[in-house]
Amino acid sequence: MDALNANGIPAAYLNSTQSLSEQRFISSEVENGRIKLLYVAPERLQSGDMAFIDFLKRADLHLVAIDEAHCVSQWGHDFRPDYLNIGKLRHHFQEIPFIALTATADKMTRKDIAEKLGLQNATWFTTSFDRKNITYHVRSKSELGRAAARFFTRQTEKLWHHLLPLPKKCGRYRRARSKLGLPGTPLSRRPPERAARAASAGLH
Repeated sequence: MDALNANGIPAAYLNSTQSLSEQRFISSEVENGRIKLLYVAPERLQSGDMAFIDFLKRADLHLVAIDEAHCVSQWGHDFRPDYLNIGKLRHHFQEIPFIALTATADKMTRKDIAEKLGLQNATWFTTSFDRKNITYHVRSKSELGRAAARFFTRQTEKLWHHLLPLPKKCGRYRRARSKLGLPGTPLSRRPPERAARAASAGLH
């Protein structure tokens, strides 16, 4: 979100972690056209909730983009029932373009996505699963421990050298961790292996 705003694209999100006043402010900014990109979770479209539909109608909607669209499909690996509610938007915004985005959908899943979202005569854009920004390694199980140690040592060093020139971003991240009660010692004072653990925010 910060990157979008920093690049001149007014963006915001609405979710249950925000206070009521925050949600009202963002909604007002959207309705007044000051926010151009709004992120929302599919749970906002729960059955019978017309208030959010009415809000979108007042917002002069131009495009609906569904990220992780494989979640719509029961053939997908991460099916989420709440995603099915997105298809109901088609009944209210028939003239507005919809785009479904996913990196993990085979032919059957794509067909199911189109049906669930009411995407008739859709244009498909597909590329190879071989993504240039992802590296794959295959190792025998007996070598797994040693290979993993070498791999994480290299990646930790890369992360360390990447973070050190970014004091402002690291400082902001550090403050965010401190609010959550997580360690916030400056990365520049930590050895590389500890810096990687801190930067992962407990997701390792």
